[in-house]
Amino acid sequence: MAATVTLQTSAGKQPAAPTFVERVRLQGDTSYPAATGGYPLGLATVLGPGAKEVLGVMPAVQVGNDWGIQYDRANDKVKVFLVSTGAEVANGTNLAALDVELLVFSK
Repeated sequence: MAATVTLQTSAGKQPAAPTFVERVRLQGDTSYPAATGGYPLGLATVLGPGAKEVLGVMPAVQVGNDWGIQYDRANDKVKVFLVSTGAEVANGTNLAALDVELLVFSK
């Protein structure tokens, strides 16, 4: 099973707007893919028509537990790491409890 990313809300998609902010939801799965660089977001597909260059992604609220989120812009993936150690979560870890809203900044 793969993680699920869905568009929650969107703002600023007028042609004159210099930046856009979308809220997307990331739901983890039972086997974190650390070996392949984290969860693929597929933001161009998730954001739909009018999607521009992604500038950054950050949690809308604190992720909770001991998890942190880091966006890999070059590969359009989210890495999950342990805040207490700074290490990425191990490959195959069950992150089914991970359910976080992310803010996506684009232009």
